[in-house]
Amino acid sequence: MVLRDGRSGQWLRFEHPVRTYIVKNADDVIPALEDVQTAVEHQGLYAAGMIAYEAAPAFDPSLQVRQENDFPLLWFGLFDRIDRCTLFDQDVNPPQMDWQPSIAPSEYEQALREIKTQIYQGNTYQVNFTY
Repeated sequence: MVLRDGRSGQWLRFEHPVRTYIVKNADDVIPALEDVQTAVEHQGLYAAGMIAYEAAPAFDPSLQVRQENDFPLLWFGLFDRIDRCTLFDQDVNPPQMDWQPSIAPSEYEQALREIKTQIYQGNTYQVNFTY
């Protein structure tokens, strides 16, 4: 796993976990996070991982999600070391892109109104709107 440290701007490589947590049941999310925190605080290990949006009911049972696949709700690895690495050559300039929206401003505003309506009606609590 490679992650960027937002404070230092460095890339961090995590390899060969000493322990992993793969959670597929919402009831096991909080206990797994507590174990990870204990390992970091008391055993000097480093943690890297992810929590899926579908884990939301573990934090607030009133939130409803659809989990239609076998994707883990939580995956964390515990590591005894971190390696700093260079992921990109800092001297390379990225290509310039001429981004153009694929929808008109009025279509975008209408889509946002519909999203807000759906949230207000309780049909969803989050929407990732992209175009």
